[in-house]
Amino acid sequence: MLKFEFNKNLYQIEYWEPSLGHLGNKVSLDTETSLIKKGEIPQLILAQAYFGTDSVYFIRAQQMQFFLEAHRGAQFIMHNGPFDIHVLEASTPFNFDQAIRGNRVWDTGLLYRLIKLATTGDVPRGWSLKALADELLGIHLNKDEGVRKGFGSYIQDNKNNEINYENIDEKSQIYAASDTIATWLIYDVLWARVQAIDPKYYLSHKIQIMGAFGLHRIELNGIGLAEEYRQRVIKNLNVKSNASLRTLHQFGVVPGTKGVSAGIQSMLREEEQRLGITLEKTGKKGDRSTKEEHLSPFRDQSIFINAYATYRETLNLLSFINKLSGNRIYPRFNVLVNTGRTSCSGPNLQNLPRTHGIRECFVPSPDHHFLLVDYNQLELCTLAQSCFERYGESRMMQLINEGVDLHRWFASVLLNKEESEITSEERQLAKACNFGFPGGLGAKAFLDYARKTYSIQGLTELEAIGYRDQWLDAFPEMRKYLDEDRNSLRQLLSMYDFSACPQAFWGQDASEIAAKIFLRIIGGHESNTKGSHYSEQLTAWAFDEVLPAILPGFRRISKGSKELQKVVLSNITVRLKTGRVRAWCGYCAAKNTPFQGLASDGTKIALYRLVRAGYKVVNFVHDEFILEIPTSGDLEKILQDVESIAVRAMRVVAPDVEIKVESYFADRWYKKGNLIRSTDGRIVPYRNQGGLDDA
Repeated sequence: MLKFEFNKNLYQIEYWEPSLGHLGNKVSLDTETSLIKKGEIPQLILAQAYFGTDSVYFIRAQQMQFFLEAHRGAQFIMHNGPFDIHVLEASTPFNFDQAIRGNRVWDTGLLYRLIKLATTGDVPRGWSLKALADELLGIHLNKDEGVRKGFGSYIQDNKNNEINYENIDEKSQIYAASDTIATWLIYDVLWARVQAIDPKYYLSHKIQIMGAFGLHRIELNGIGLAEEYRQRVIKNLNVKSNASLRTLHQFGVVPGTKGVSAGIQSMLREEEQRLGITLEKTGKKGDRSTKEEHLSPFRDQSIFINAYATYRETLNLLSFINKLSGNRIYPRFNVLVNTGRTSCSGPNLQNLPRTHGIRECFVPSPDHHFLLVDYNQLELCTLAQSCFERYGESRMMQLINEGVDLHRWFASVLLNKEESEITSEERQLAKACNFGFPGGLGAKAFLDYARKTYSIQGLTELEAIGYRDQWLDAFPEMRKYLDEDRNSLRQLLSMYDFSACPQAFWGQDASEIAAKIFLRIIGGHESNTKGSHYSEQLTAWAFDEVLPAILPGFRRISKGSKELQKVVLSNITVRLKTGRVRAWCGYCAAKNTPFQGLASDGTKIALYRLVRAGYKVVNFVHDEFILEIPTSGDLEKILQDVESIAVRAMRVVAPDVEIKVESYFADRWYKKGNLIRSTDGRIVPYRNQGGLDDA
């Protein structure tokens, strides 16, 4: 029995045996494993359990099932829980599903990120156990890489991969035990903070751990890469790149040589004069922007601009695709960013180009099809649900529930045409309106959004204003939705009780008058609108009492400014029905977060349920799932089951809106496909017969 000191307390390590049975209803649990390899769940070497006493219990791999069964109803506290859960479920028959659904699995890394989002408005990138122990406990954890990666060395060289526990050295034992105690102590700190913010849904922790579990499974599954097809794409891109390069040479522009930037700027200025256009300016020198979204509107008018934009585009695509290798890709996913959505890296499979055949490089395993499942106008569904819950009515919800395609319908309203006459380009315009205006975009910002996201060119600010007015008329509830949080005075009154202002104001609007005075003072004004100077008492009240109460980090400030005023008015807190809270939202973020966040939480539930139902999910793109399905499976039954899971999961967050999905089987990942049936009604996989898609 090893004894050691940790955080000025004395602890002992002992091995758990089945005869010890149940030791408590709350346990901090951690695992040590063999080295981690992409696409594989590592072998469990040792598990550590801590119940808040002076003992840390080590559990041998062969005893793990008995330990988990003995503590089936307990609360499990972990750090990076999805990893540990996958390890434990792979090494035992125990399943954590009931514990997750019952709010009995707590992840300190997730709790920390959710609390930061709710208090600072930002999800931190760093949330390692070591970082949290330093910040929250003032404890320095020893993270010796040799020890951390050395537990696999205790596997004996025999056919059963047995583990020699007697040889685990003292340093490794203390390392493992300390992590488990630290996790428990960190949880206690975080739990008190979560309870203070959201004692009901715990900032949506359960949904986030569901999503994190599903994303970790995708990381393990990976997605297939067709090397032969990848080489075809590379060849095709090189042809385009070389052609554009030859054109640039004709204009005297040779990328990669000295002075090329000046040559590009000279040509762009010439094209401005020749075509009578105005290019976007950037930087202090007023150089013409070379960003794709700024040059794209003029590609059809200028051979040079088109050649330069094509060269830059193909160069970026080649850089991306040349980094892919092997017959399977294993990306990394992050379950939570500020918006509530997920993110992906190494490579980013959530943001692939829709053209040049990039997506088609990804294929299912042999003897499998892809099943691609995409929610239909999902964020409009969650927007309609949000409005219905706020105002008791929603024209948008009514139309969705009637089976209306909102993009085609609004295009017909916008252009005064029959829905049957709407072109795909006109539908794209309506789509830009339906997804742009709910986020509070002004006319200029909408033009940038429409051009960048939907390739819509040539609109004027006056047209954008007109489209916005028509959109608000079409969906009356949106006027109320967009007016919320717009009123700076209303924001302030929700942040602080201004009735305690030291200067007496009479009448019903006393608090509003005090709030207006506060705004002027922190905005840099020293007197009121009539020229009377504010008293020292009033100024001190604004800077020493109100400002720190609204912005806790802003103390000992004695002079106001427009920038300070802007910071105060950006402090909008958004609370979702799922429990997640996002602080420090600006106006547009406050408008986007409710429906984007609700959609994201619903898809995380769906992802978890799909994985738990046994489906092999190989990618997730915000509102789309890609699954690998055996070709020998009952495709009709699988389709119905997967769609049912996706729809029922989304109804958890949007119960009053008709949720629909569009699904199809395919031989690779296409940007768009259809559910194909043979003449006898059987499902057959969609195949693009045209070669490289949009290459």
